[in-house]
Amino acid sequence: MALSWQGEDLDHPARDVDDLGRVSCPTLLVKGTVTADWLKRVVDVLGQRLPEATVKELPGDHACHIQSIDAFLSALDGHVGREAPSIDNIHSSRESKRTDGC
Repeated sequence: MALSWQGEDLDHPARDVDDLGRVSCPTLLVKGTVTADWLKRVVDVLGQRLPEATVKELPGDHACHIQSIDAFLSALDGHVGREAPSIDNIHSSRESKRTDGC
């Protein structure tokens, strides 16, 4: 049974959490101070696996981006204003991971 209108193949893609290491764009992740622990853990794991991730903890729960809108907008402004990695830095980072056995 499909969980979305897009079909079962998209609900259960043949991907692994390790594939997140290939995402090279800067990613902002937020979690709330009183978010359920298991949801905080999801954000933390994503933050560890996404190479260019920034994790911010804001006052509030799962809707902390709404409950703490000023803090969220400040974090977003800082994130959008940050310099994206150059293609040379991405390639050298990948090469160093390969030589380190990662």
